[in-house]
Parts: sequence; structure tokens; C-alpha cells
Amino acid sequence: MEVLEGEAVKEGDLLATLIDDDARLNLQEAKQKHLSMEKRIVAHCAGLEIVAAEIAAAQRKIEALASVLDEARDNYSRISQLSEGAVSKQQLVQARLATERELAMLAEARAEIPRLETQRVQIGAEKETMSSTLSELSTAQERAQLNLDRTQIKASMDGIVLRLHAAPGKKRMLDMDDPFSAVIVELYDPNQLQARIDVPLNEAAALSAGQSVELVSELLPDRTFEGTVTRISGQADLQRNTLQAKVAITSPDLRLRPEMLVRAKFFALNYKRNGENANGSAAQGSSARLSIYVPEKALVSDSKVWVVSPDNTAESRTVTLGTETRDGHRLVIEGLRSGESVILPPHADLEDGTRITRSNPH
Repeated sequence: MEVLEGEAVKEGDLLATLIDDDARLNLQEAKQKHLSMEKRIVAHCAGLEIVAAEIAAAQRKIEALASVLDEARDNYSRISQLSEGAVSKQQLVQARLATERELAMLAEARAEIPRLETQRVQIGAEKETMSSTLSELSTAQERAQLNLDRTQIKASMDGIVLRLHAAPGKKRMLDMDDPFSAVIVELYDPNQLQARIDVPLNEAAALSAGQSVELVSELLPDRTFEGTVTRISGQADLQRNTLQAKVAITSPDLRLRPEMLVRAKFFALNYKRNGENANGSAAQGSSARLSIYVPEKALVSDSKVWVVSPDNTAESRTVTLGTETRDGHRLVIEGLRSGESVILPPHADLEDGTRITRSNPH
């Protein structure tokens, strides 16, 4: 292993090295088979030169036999034109037989040419077959080279090491039931982060793609990140009674990490961050974001309520209230988060940290 979790890497950097003994031997074997086939093709194609030489020799033999045949025909023609008794019948028969013998030898020599041409075509066809085999061996050699190259695990992109799935001596295997059986390292791009926001179902109806979002992380509490809703999950969470929204972070900080908790504030589609709607009018709290209302009787004062913390204890919370009221509830601009429970009176005996038993959460 060449990297550690949280380490930044560049595309092409070496991350890990696999044991490559088998891959090297397979590549050596593939190269040897490829070389042997190349030499076989060279040796086989040498037969083309031999056949070409035999064809040339046969053509010269045909020319020589043709000359001898012409001579034999001339001799037979002269003898046959002599007066009767000038030559014996035996000489005449011998001249005729000599002509026929030379004619037969010439025909035999001419028949050799098609045989040699067929042999040359056969050698050419066998060469094509061997060339096809050579191509297959080239592919096998490239595959063996690829398997050897894959023993060097390199980064496929610029990013940060999220998680290591291997250690020196640990076995990794392909095509197993475990989806991480062949994974060595997980990387992520710190410039391409998104947040998964669980939105309560009573507010999820106002969600839509393209909405502006403000995100805050406890890692960087003094910084607000801007984002945009890219999509909304197709299935709600039955246990949490929420619907998940995916939010692309516009300019994430390099210190942010996957699986960090963030809180989000969603704004209406026509909301601008300078505080105006698309039509130029001032944005009101009730239309600029998802509104939160608190029962008026839960208010200790115009700026304070008691909230049930995640560990079921009382927590004093300062809030900023709006002027709008609805069915005995007051608009909360800041200080409360969606889904939090507030404590109804009596408040006299409450202190921060007091254990709370839920009876009718609001």
C-alpha cells in the first residue's frame, strides 16, 4: 500500500501493488508463443521462394523441350519427304517416335506449372491461417500485459483517499458476492460533493429541483455553503418520516469529508440571496423559505422557548420570531430547526439538562 486514508492523490499516482509473479510468467509465455508463431510463418513463407524457383526452372525446361521437339519434327519431316528407298523404314519409325517422345515430355513439363501454382496458392492460404493465429496470440499477449499492468493500482482521478479496503498480504478477488471484494482504495473528489438532506414529510411538498440551499457544518460553524437541489429521492424513509433531497454543494471546502453531518436551509425557487424575489419585491420569511411555526403558549418570552434535545433533556433556546400568526402558532424566523420538539407549560421547574418524558410531542 502506497497511500493512507485522507491523503490527496493525483491521477496516475501509484496506490498499491499486487503480487505479480503469475502475471509476469503469463506474459512471458504469451510472448514466447507469439515469437514462435512469427518464426513458423517466416519458415513457411520460405516455401514460396522455392516454388517460384521451381516454376522458373519448369518454364526454362519447357522452352528447352520445345526446341528439341521442333528439331525432332524437322528431322521427321525431312526423312518422310525423301524418296522411297533413300532411308530405311526403321530410321523413319525412329524419327517419328522421337517426335512423339519429345511431345510427351513437353506436355509433362507444361503440366508441372499448374501443380506448382496450386502449391503456391496453398502456401499463401496457410500463411493467412497462421497470420490469423498470430493475431490471436497478439491479443493474448496484450491481455497478459494488461493483467500485469493491473498489478500496479493507480489513481484514476485527482482526489482524496476515502477508505482503504486492502492491507499488505490481504487477498482481493474478482466476481465475488461481496461488492468490495476487488476494491483496493475508494477515492472522492473534494470539489464534487453533495449533501443528502432528510426533510420531514410535512415540509417535503415544498421541495423541487433547482431550489437554493444554504448548508452549515459543525466542522466549520462560521461558514455557510451554497448549494442547489439536484434531485429528490423516489422513496420516503418510513422510520424517520422523511424524504431525502440531494443537494450539490457549489464551492465545497477541502476540509469537508463524506458522511459529515450538515444542516440545511431551503429557499423557494423565486428567492434571491440578496433578499428579493424574482419580481423585485422584498422576500418575506413566510414565502422565502420553508416556514416553521411554534405554539404561542410554548413561548417563555418573545425570544425564548424550551426545546427537547436529542438526548431527551430540556434545552433553553433563543429564537427570532416573525409577526405572522396562524391558528395559535407564531412564525419562527431563526432558532428552531424543522422536526424539533418544544416544551409546553409549565416551565417553572425547567432547567437546562432536565430529563424530559415525551407525552404529546409537537
